[in-house]
Amino acid sequence: MSLKEREAFLIDALHHLDQTDQEKLVAFATSLWGDAPKSLSQRQGVRLDELRDLIGILPNEDAEEMRRIIEEGCENIDPNWNAPSPFDQLP
Repeated sequence: MSLKEREAFLIDALHHLDQTDQEKLVAFATSLWGDAPKSLSQRQGVRLDELRDLIGILPNEDAEEMRRIIEEGCENIDPNWNAPSPFDQLP
């Protein structure tokens, strides 16, 4: 079975589980990673050499557009907004 076929199978299986079993599946999958390297978003910090590797990969125009969009979107606060659970959107 190819990676794409395994992905499709797992996603289809996920849609047939209730929320409790979906959470168990996520916990099980996470346990399989063991001591695999953490992604940048999970680390407490990033080594300087990793940051240096990123220098110059984003064109100035794209960086400026991202800065503008972030400022526009992040300067507004909706007091009624609640962060959705990732499981809320599953069928």
